[in-house]
Amino acid sequence: DELEARQALANLGLLILARLNAAYARADKPAFEQAADEFLELLQAQDRLTAASPHFLLGTWINAARALGATPAEMDLFEWNARTQITVWGPRETADRLHEYANREWAGLLRGFYYERWKLFLNTVIDNFDRYAGRGGENAKQEWDAMVQQINEGEPGKFFDPTGIDWYAVEERWTRGHEPYPAAPLGDPADEARAAHKRFRAAMTRECAR
Repeated sequence: DELEARQALANLGLLILARLNAAYARADKPAFEQAADEFLELLQAQDRLTAASPHFLLGTWINAARALGATPAEMDLFEWNARTQITVWGPRETADRLHEYANREWAGLLRGFYYERWKLFLNTVIDNFDRYAGRGGENAKQEWDAMVQQINEGEPGKFFDPTGIDWYAVEERWTRGHEPYPAAPLGDPADEARAAHKRFRAAMTRECAR
């Protein structure tokens, strides 16, 4: 069913992320770009799959929050709270500790929030290849190796980010948006599951064989 298909895609995403890390560590830009494209396509497939189910709709969450407001200003405030709760959680001061504490794999959130964030991150990392590995020379290699060492020696569970992007600012901007998201299923979950299986079957077989 759609629950098993959603979990299978999520599991594949973790395996592709491992490929991304390995490609980054050896400064293999073509391999990184290939894995990045596959990962972003996977996120879009997850969004289509969850959009076909009534149980994974961001629009339902937002509409329920807005329904609590008695005025347009209150509706906007409740929507901001609903968006904040499932992403940055609160102000910048608490985001480091509670960031994505209540994250969800919902249609709309996958496409409008996670996909856009991952796309920005991956494209910026690819630019790093051009700045460091693509520049050539011993100094460039030393700088690249230093970044990889930071990854390998980082605190357990702490994500190493080589981009320098202010992610709170990027994510907080989304919490103040008002773009609509569907609150009713789109398509058939069985059809979307079959389409995802057809598209990613070879990738699943390949990754599981590693």
